[in-house]
Amino acid sequence: MRAALFSIGAQQTGEYSNLKAYIDNQFQQVDEKAALTDFAGLKEAMQAIAIALKECRLLVFLLPLSDFYKNKILLMKLFRLEGQVSEEAVKSLEETRGFALLAEAEKKAAVVFPKNSKLIAPSSGVYTGFAVSSGKQEIAVLPFAEGLTHEYVEAYLISKGLIDKQPEIAEPEKPAEDKPQAPVMPEKSAEDTMPAPRTEVTEKVRLVSPFPKLEEYLTENDIKVGIASTPTSIFIKSAGEKLNCFEDAFRFIPYIRERNTYDLREYAVNLASLASEMAEAPFGVSITNVHTEGEGDEQERFVFIAAAGEKYAKAVKLYALPEEDSEAFLSTAADELLKLLEGMLAEYLGDFDYPRTDYQTPPRPVQFISGAKSLIVIGIITAALIISFITGVLTILNDGTENPIVVSHEDDSDNTTTEAV
Repeated sequence: MRAALFSIGAQQTGEYSNLKAYIDNQFQQVDEKAALTDFAGLKEAMQAIAIALKECRLLVFLLPLSDFYKNKILLMKLFRLEGQVSEEAVKSLEETRGFALLAEAEKKAAVVFPKNSKLIAPSSGVYTGFAVSSGKQEIAVLPFAEGLTHEYVEAYLISKGLIDKQPEIAEPEKPAEDKPQAPVMPEKSAEDTMPAPRTEVTEKVRLVSPFPKLEEYLTENDIKVGIASTPTSIFIKSAGEKLNCFEDAFRFIPYIRERNTYDLREYAVNLASLASEMAEAPFGVSITNVHTEGEGDEQERFVFIAAAGEKYAKAVKLYALPEEDSEAFLSTAADELLKLLEGMLAEYLGDFDYPRTDYQTPPRPVQFISGAKSLIVIGIITAALIISFITGVLTILNDGTENPIVVSHEDDSDNTTTEAV
């Protein structure tokens, strides 16, 4: 069976390379030539879609979460698929907290599907895929996001009988059988199996992790953490993979995209809280997209990181260094997020040996006036002093008085600061 794979704007998410390799590998079991192709928008994909309709029986569209609902409806219109409200989707989505946070237009789009389509929703999130027959073709629409795409693709291919049967489903559970070797709840592990795994984990943390306590807190207390799957969350994954327990302790959760009506600090906290709730975990974390403030030479880039627990949450605003590229900045922000989480876990567990100093935001970059600007400022100040001096002398000569000259030293510089945290 010939298969055509499309994604719309996926390369902008930062997750494209990793997910493309997985998607290609899965669908090449159906069509050995299948390969995911990304387009900036549906308009740019039209020619390729027209060719695929002539040559392929299976067309799969993988849509990033930021424009999932909009592109889903556009695809239904493109293929002239009559939509209807799915009671199954309504019942499922109304039970999730994330559904209430959607805009009204998104709520409506979330529950509308083509007639006679099969819903694909293996997780409890707000993003539901579908598959429907249209003439000789099968059209499938699935979400494109780290932590979601794997289970949706697998669920779809298995439900259609397009990939190998049951043994393929059982394989992902094998690592779970091996995971008890990692130090999860020491009191429940057999004494004869504990020494080797603990030694392996300890050596790895000491070599590569700047957070020696974090893995100990997570594994020895069987603590889980939800991660909001924002486009920048891939950097949390990169930082977290330094921990042996990352796959067992962390779970990626669908997120609600940013809207201008949100205060970014509040938005980051809400994301972390929602990730905690949806993962059924005591903690959740999030990192926003990169934003800017100021104009021209004064413009700065920043993100908010947040960690939420059962009783309180913390959010921190981090600024990029002037010459720091976005990838390096986000990698640093992810490390800072794990540091913030480690401190909250210490408080949660009552670790009195953990340093009790408050989390400090890395300082804002110091802004210096450039050399050219310095010369201009010095020239202006010098000219002003000369004029003041001449004016004072002329006043004394004209008045003939001997009143003392009073010089007022006024600071005209901008002493205002912007709160960094």
